[in-house]
Amino acid sequence: MNLPLFVEEADYEKGFASHYDKEIRPALEELESQRMALLNTFKKKVLKFLIIPWTTIVFLGALIAFKTGESYLITTVAYNSLLVFIPLALYMSHPLWKYKVEVKSKILPLICSFFGQLTYKNKAEIDESILALEIFPSYETASVEDSIEGNYKDLNLKIFELILKIHGRKKSRTTFQGLVLIVNHTKDFQAKTLVTRDLGGLGNWIEQPKGLERIHLEDPDFENRFEVHGNNQVEARYLLTTAFMERLLKLSQTPLGRGIRCEFVNKQVVLTLRSNKNILEPNSVLQSTLSLKTLHLFLAQMNEIFSLIDALKIQR
Repeated sequence: MNLPLFVEEADYEKGFASHYDKEIRPALEELESQRMALLNTFKKKVLKFLIIPWTTIVFLGALIAFKTGESYLITTVAYNSLLVFIPLALYMSHPLWKYKVEVKSKILPLICSFFGQLTYKNKAEIDESILALEIFPSYETASVEDSIEGNYKDLNLKIFELILKIHGRKKSRTTFQGLVLIVNHTKDFQAKTLVTRDLGGLGNWIEQPKGLERIHLEDPDFENRFEVHGNNQVEARYLLTTAFMERLLKLSQTPLGRGIRCEFVNKQVVLTLRSNKNILEPNSVLQSTLSLKTLHLFLAQMNEIFSLIDALKIQR
């Protein structure tokens, strides 16, 4: 099966078409053949073990109802048989959902290799000290998926999907879902600097970080969109360069930058980006394995992250 060619649409995609043809496309074609085989097998099983038996049972129920005059039997038989067949359908579809996980585990490492020394893991350990930072809300349980880590311009970085939840008696509540970016800075910060979205007068007062003072910056656009707090005015202004504020503003106006927060602490820059979408999520198993649109979006997201790191002007 031949997949379409990747056409480079932006400067940051330069060279990816060749990488796609050599590394990614052959793997995608193999996975696509696997998807079609799984889907055909699933359809045959659904027809044989679900549709034909269920329609037969409903037909017999209707026949009995017609002869006895008990019309309610049709609804009763149809409903009760569904209680058996729906779990069976979910069980039979398990290979399809397992296949989606396999797509990520095979394709994401190949995409990450385009950026150099970056690797992909579908699971990662949680650093409790990171989750204790001001930028993270309260939580009871935390789960991490789809971690990308390695080196970018000799800087150690880590990107992962994080979900934080609080569990009530009746249901759980998600307090954070999105991406977390951690970059090891070469400068050991002597103070703490926190950047959050401007929530208005009342919201800012409620969310006022304890032990930190409000830091005013000269950029009016940045001041209108963000709140900056810290315990060292000089260091905060040193870290928040004009280029970094411009990049943060641009990122905040994209879907990826919704609810963006940033904290400089302990020689690390930690950034959170709220999002309910996973990194490079494959299409539905009913569609082609991985659309080129999804690849373009992922490359754009990585470019925004790298541009943000560049704007920090971190030098060794």
